[in-house]
Amino acid sequence: VALCEADYGPDYFNVPNYASECVKACLKRMCDQPRQRALDLSTGVGRAAFELAREFESVDGIDYTARNIRIAFQMQEKGLVHYELVEEGELVSHHERRLNDLGLEEMQGRIKFAQADVANLKPQFTGYDLILAANLLDSHYNPITLLSRIGERLNPGGLLAIISPYQWDEERSAKENWVGGVR
Repeated sequence: VALCEADYGPDYFNVPNYASECVKACLKRMCDQPRQRALDLSTGVGRAAFELAREFESVDGIDYTARNIRIAFQMQEKGLVHYELVEEGELVSHHERRLNDLGLEEMQGRIKFAQADVANLKPQFTGYDLILAANLLDSHYNPITLLSRIGERLNPGGLLAIISPYQWDEERSAKENWVGGVR
């Protein structure tokens, strides 16, 4: 539910939307490269996938969590999502977010959402001009395997964008699988 607010809610304290800014940074680095297919790994509730669909003909949004993908599907099918946020203790606020309020309503047909383990993707998830892996590396159970295989899914000259806070945690991945943060 907090992901809905983070992805589709308003900007806070003059800080722009994170998913939207990640996509803008990727597009800036792509220059004149082809923009046929994009892959949003760890798509969450889907905002980055919708933003990518502004520029790409086809976008695949993949997340490990069924609840996240269900919300992304709902946004895609209905163009809106309802959720509540805990404000304080038992007090909650109710919210509705719409794709048309974000100028994203025309992007719905360009996206395919799927639930999957991003380190063990099916063969059809290949041939991408851009792969966005935001907030994935340090939360994945095996980032080494993920990194060793993901390049096979890029087209020649494609861009792999890894955006991470690098907050390694042994509850999510064994220390021997970390790709940094070890003395």
